[in-house]
Amino acid sequence: MSEAIVVEEGSLVDLKRASKNLQSAGIRTALLPKDGPDCKVGCGTKFLLCIPADDLDKAREHLGAQWANTLAGHPDAHENVLDFSQPTMTCPACLTTFDTGPEECPDCGLYIGGPE
Repeated sequence: MSEAIVVEEGSLVDLKRASKNLQSAGIRTALLPKDGPDCKVGCGTKFLLCIPADDLDKAREHLGAQWANTLAGHPDAHENVLDFSQPTMTCPACLTTFDTGPEECPDCGLYIGGPE
């Protein structure tokens, strides 16, 4: 394996799903525990999803194609603007519509922030 690079950090469940996705495109993966705690109480173990550096372009192409397929049914998705003055918002990542207020999308967890 060439030099390994970290492509994602997260829970074991989420990274197993991401690993299987990349493996379905012929990309080798490794799941490694992250060294050191992120917090003192109740955070759980974090893991790192790694791929060989020479597979990075292949991974980008695979994930980009999946993203394009997800948005294919939503041609105006790129025009979504987060307007905190409106009663509802649409997540630019997963296109879930939800009541304005949370700082993260309730479906995919994308950090949205808040009105400034």
